[in-house]
Amino acid sequence: MPIEQKESIRWLENLRQSTDLLAAPGRCVHIGDRESDIYELFCLAEEVGTHFLVRTCVDRLAGDGN
Repeated sequence: MPIEQKESIRWLENLRQSTDLLAAPGRCVHIGDRESDIYELFCLAEEVGTHFLVRTCVDRLAGDGN
């Protein structure tokens, strides 16, 4: 199902709206809970030049797992 048809789209819309309102994306840090752990959100944040912090409930491992 495309992101546009999911409830998760609200995370992207909120990021866009707040970044537009503040007009200083580099100074913004968007904070979300585990529901905001969405690939499209990470891509959008990079695209508009803003930052994000996502709180998850599971440790993420990268590379060799260390």
